Amino acid sequence: MKNVENIENKIETLKNIIKRNGDRITKPRLAVYQYLVTNAGHFNAQQIFNAVKQSMPDVTLATIYNVLAYLSNLGVIQEIPTQSETLYDGTESPHAHLICMECGKVQDLSGVNTSPILKTAKNQHWRLTQNPVSVFGICPDCQKRSSGSLL
Repeated sequence: MKNVENIENKIETLKNIIKRNGDRITKPRLAVYQYLVTNAGHFNAQQIFNAVKQSMPDVTLATIYNVLAYLSNLGVIQEIPTQSETLYDGTESPHAHLICMECGKVQDLSGVNTSPILKTAKNQHWRLTQNPVSVFGICPDCQKRSSGSLL
């Protein structure tokens, strides 16, 4: 779990962004965002749905998909397309991901400065809707399973 005060600040920032866009602040939007910024990791829509449903029994999976698309378009969460599914990340700072092409595992890649990519895209008037850097390969576990050793 992350710092409660920091999470509350992030939620207030989200509310301000939603208001600036002229959109409604809804419980599902806040609940999905809170789940993603509170829990470290990468989650699929079903996992987010299962978590949010505990506090909002009437929420539907379709609503979760709509909220995820909305939050991603706002740029407050990251969509991570993998071989088998789309995952979502609430980490606000730009970062890269390692994605296994065998099992779909996603790992944050720290120490990579993605700022030049973001700056270049912005200078060329692009609005990025997904994390700009994903590195695809075979994770250590899958390497071991297929050949018995790491490359």
